[in-house]
Amino acid sequence: MNKSSIISAAEALKGAPLPHFLVGGCEISADNRHLTATVVFPSSDPTIGSRVKPVAHVNQAHHLFAAWNGAHILKGYHGVDSLLALRSTLEEEQSEIRTPHVTVPDVPCRMEAEITHIGSRQTREFEGQMRETVTGTYRASFFQERDGVEQVVAEIKTPWIGFYS
Repeated sequence: MNKSSIISAAEALKGAPLPHFLVGGCEISADNRHLTATVVFPSSDPTIGSRVKPVAHVNQAHHLFAAWNGAHILKGYHGVDSLLALRSTLEEEQSEIRTPHVTVPDVPCRMEAEITHIGSRQTREFEGQMRETVTGTYRASFFQERDGVEQVVAEIKTPWIGFYS
């Protein structure tokens, strides 16, 4: 029977680009394509705490950072050394960010993320060098409780390119 595993977000994000918004343990599915984590957007971060009008809120950019935190954790399970966001030439693979509700700082969110597509390894020219790469698509959804009801506060879909060492 395949089982998921729990890892430390802080440990898994060591060496990953900042900022880091995942806290505590992250659950990784048995197929290494799904991640569930707790996200906290602290008002002590001036880029968050300064957003008080019309109400205290988290910017879409912070959701994107948290989504990429998850992507940086999952990439290692697929042998990928580094990631970049990719403006895909495939029209159906456009990046999307939706924030249907305000995300409140300092209130934990649940993030569910997954690699929805991962291609095959290819050698291609990138920035003037031949590199072994893989492309894929990644999604993350954020949920926050309001008045006892959990709401979707943000959804992100982004194509990416990964590089092998």
